[in-house]
Amino acid sequence: MNKSTGLLRKDAPPESKWAGEKIFPTWDVWQAEFDAVKREIGKLDQFEGTLMSSPQHLAEWMQHINDLTLRATRLGSFARFASTVDGTDVEAKSANGQASGLMAEFGAATAFAVPEMLSEPDKLLRWAEREPDLQLYAHHFDNIIRQKAHLRSAEVEAILGMLTASFDAVYQIFNELTSADLKFEDARDSDGNRYPVQQSTLFDSLESADRKRRKTAWESYYDGYLRMQNTLAANYIAWIKQQVFLSKTRGYR
Repeated sequence: MNKSTGLLRKDAPPESKWAGEKIFPTWDVWQAEFDAVKREIGKLDQFEGTLMSSPQHLAEWMQHINDLTLRATRLGSFARFASTVDGTDVEAKSANGQASGLMAEFGAATAFAVPEMLSEPDKLLRWAEREPDLQLYAHHFDNIIRQKAHLRSAEVEAILGMLTASFDAVYQIFNELTSADLKFEDARDSDGNRYPVQQSTLFDSLESADRKRRKTAWESYYDGYLRMQNTLAANYIAWIKQQVFLSKTRGYR
């Protein structure tokens, strides 16, 4: 809610909102696309063990994965933007959770691909050089070969893919705390007028010509964070542990 106007975000004038309806007019349309992408992900195992059978088959895989990645990313971005616009929108939060799970499922379902391609790196580079449909991916192939020492078996990569949604929870907790649950005292100017302090309004006060308004806004904002310092520190420690786990799992120093 905008404290200065009493408006909920959903009641804001259309010209101040993002045009999400041009992407997905309704959540029902979003859900239908989500279900369709989920079905396509469920069919990816038909490619397993076949990628290096021919350059044409590999090109088919790359195109199919690119298209599916675009669709899954569009679903996730839409849900994330919607939940960012209004942190209290339960439907958007639910969709954001679904999308995060979908990306984890997608990662697990495609985990076999890179180990298969790396099983024959020389052939992969020859195909990328000679086959027109694969030339687009030459840099991608170079890159995965460069990282070969840090890529694991298909089984381990699948497990890491499934961890994505759980690992994303650390950022989600941080975002929910700082964008929705964390509340700040209003700033006050020299005349006693009050101004809401939120993530989106802080700089309005910090750029004010009134020194008291700037001072009280600064104190309100950072005092709010200080009140949550133990929770934020615990969340940060969890993130560090995740990175250490991934580093060790992939064999980085």
